[in-house]
Amino acid sequence: MSNHGKNNWEEIRQSLERDDQLHILQFFDELNDEQRAIFHGQLSKFDLQKIRMEVLGTHGKCGKNISIKPISCICSPKSSGDEQRWLHAKQKGEDALRAGKVAAVTFCGGRGNAIGFPRARGILPISPVKHKSLFQLFAESIRAVEIRYERPIHWILFTHGNCYREVVDFFDENRSFGLKNVHIFQQNSLPMITPSGQFILDSKYSIAQGPDGSGELLRLFCGNDSIAEMLRGRGVEYLTYFHIDNPLAQPFDLPSIGFIEIAQAQVSSRCAHKLYADERVDVFAEVNGCTSVIEHDNLPLECVGAMDISNRLRFGLANVDMHLFRMDFLQSLCSNEQWEGLRLRMQPTRIPFVNEKGMLVRPQAANAVQLTHNISDILPFAQKVLLVSGVREEIFSPVRNVAGINSAQTAKRDLVRRFASWLSRGKAELPVDDNGVCPFSIEISPLFALSEEEFLEKWSKLNPKPAACENFYIE
Repeated sequence: MSNHGKNNWEEIRQSLERDDQLHILQFFDELNDEQRAIFHGQLSKFDLQKIRMEVLGTHGKCGKNISIKPISCICSPKSSGDEQRWLHAKQKGEDALRAGKVAAVTFCGGRGNAIGFPRARGILPISPVKHKSLFQLFAESIRAVEIRYERPIHWILFTHGNCYREVVDFFDENRSFGLKNVHIFQQNSLPMITPSGQFILDSKYSIAQGPDGSGELLRLFCGNDSIAEMLRGRGVEYLTYFHIDNPLAQPFDLPSIGFIEIAQAQVSSRCAHKLYADERVDVFAEVNGCTSVIEHDNLPLECVGAMDISNRLRFGLANVDMHLFRMDFLQSLCSNEQWEGLRLRMQPTRIPFVNEKGMLVRPQAANAVQLTHNISDILPFAQKVLLVSGVREEIFSPVRNVAGINSAQTAKRDLVRRFASWLSRGKAELPVDDNGVCPFSIEISPLFALSEEEFLEKWSKLNPKPAACENFYIE
């Protein structure tokens, strides 16, 4: 619908009627000129027909002619025993950071309504003792890397328009947590839609929208004045990607950086083993000869519970949304316009809507589908992808639910478990249960240590050492 002339409502009406979407104009006669102009601008931005057809007719479960095979990974040294290989990769990763070859990019989404938090997701207080926000936690990790390797790090953030100003103000108020190279972009939007393909009104003159997904990363490479050009001019060769909702993510995973350098691969992705067969996480697999990520609902039923000779899930490598991309690979995708072929992913969600009486209704269950482009869908375009395995409880504990599994409560628990493990290895007297969880809150700042190895090195030099008691904090 992007070719409609200014306020050409008759043409828009005809198009909506043809696509069975005329219901979104049901309050048109009540709107003033300003409201109609806002509505027109919104409708002209999207190809509603294309979006609806994609939702209704494409990208279902993997078809019969699709070849799906299990895929291998570089196993964690804790399970493979190949410590020398990992040490070599770690050294190469440090060399790359010391040379200024790596920048970071983070997708922050929109407001945290789905997790019971009304502000931008990155502002969510998450650290166990100091209640630092997700933004601050990652900013401190990046600042620690800058200090250790004496190199400025560029951090690129995408956030949805409904909280873009809030995020910019938050970083301004906190002086970017000591970082000098933070770049905040407004993420594009896509319409919300019902499972039957109907668009949804969230006011009388606007359709419900949500942030486009991480596939928007490729927008960085469009245009001669893109930030990607600036990064290349500063010697950046790799982009590390992580999502804001996982406080256990390490923005700069040294072995992953090293492995991609050694193998000259285009992509390196972290993975972790699924907890159980029916866990609703995306998994890595080889699809028609290419490394791909398959959503849980699209994995054939016979693959979901399939076991190998070691009694492990054959399709058990979960995607934890941590990737490392070569800049020249992303540039090639943009130059060849391959990124325009990224499919839409569809995730059930719950959003307020305006009913036929013009009243705002807040549903208690999922009533819509959120459409996104996902960065993992560019993996099949790469000639070589490395999967690097990590220990699940050390690298992945996302905040995606209000309560229960994958909530702020479980993320804080897993942060405490990580800190308790480090302290225990440092011979600190600390009570923990059989799962390694401490009964009270403790916290180690990224500015003190980013890894267990770094912590043990610094901890050993402290004399006297602080007591590991309730509300223990060290920076």
